Amino acid sequence: MADITFDLDGEDAFKRAMAAKGEAIVAAATRAVGDSISAVHRTMVELLRVYSHPMGTPTPSPPGHPPALVTGSLIRSIHERGPEVLGPIITGSVGPTIVYARIQELGGWAGRDHRSHLPPRPYVKPTVAIEGPRAYQRLVSAVARAVAA
Repeated sequence: MADITFDLDGEDAFKRAMAAKGEAIVAAATRAVGDSISAVHRTMVELLRVYSHPMGTPTPSPPGHPPALVTGSLIRSIHERGPEVLGPIITGSVGPTIVYARIQELGGWAGRDHRSHLPPRPYVKPTVAIEGPRAYQRLVSAVARAVAA
């Protein structure tokens, strides 16, 4: 069996440099997550503005497409949270808070005695399909730049 020994000259400086590099990577990743949260918010709002109609008139939004804009309450209910560094995880979220947001996305029975059926009019899932790959690329690029710097 062979013994291998490394004598690292300037070990303290090396440790400081590695710690600084790690901090730079976390900072870059946190900024990328924050940028992605904002991009998801913008795209979700864009999708919710594709169709519109006056209150009390039939929706021009076909089933399977985002709901039509009437009052803007759904758009105004979209809120961002984060980014937040939780140990090895950087997290954040974007989404609507208004009570009818989920039934618009998934469809279902609504109204008095659940007599009305609303078809799904997704806007969250298409947003994730659009922004998910962009968020991944944003993160990879940010971390690569931080590593190379």
